[in-house]
Amino acid sequence: MFFIDVKGEEEVAAKIVLLNQFSQAAVKKQVNRAALAVQKGARERCPVDTGRLRSSIRVTFVDRMVRLTAEVGTTVEYAPYVEYGTRPHALPSGALTGWARRHGIPAYLVARAISQRGTPPRPFLYPAWEEERPRFLLAMQLAILEAERKAA
Repeated sequence: MFFIDVKGEEEVAAKIVLLNQFSQAAVKKQVNRAALAVQKGARERCPVDTGRLRSSIRVTFVDRMVRLTAEVGTTVEYAPYVEYGTRPHALPSGALTGWARRHGIPAYLVARAISQRGTPPRPFLYPAWEEERPRFLLAMQLAILEAERKAA
């Protein structure tokens, strides 16, 4: 039989708890900071007609036991079509009336072009994340190192 006797196990356990508290706080701070930066970047890149899509870009913070996450997105139903574009398709009657009126373009011309070419992608969420990602990764590394230093 083999036994290991750890001297100062209460001190080690306390340091592990302390490190966990420091690192969770540091990670949460960086996740929140990055999410707000992505939201800002997405709003700056978002194409605007009425402003509905841009104003709908929100951050949802999720604080779970194991994971600290933030979600940046929109609930506007047409957001994926703006972000990724569309294949050629027919539009329901009257779908472009308001847009065409605001832009001074005959709706039937726009509908015909969409039925032939689709709509081009106009990404705003993904590029905002891609711009923030290197800063986020560096900030996370530094936050964890700082948490380790504080717990030591």
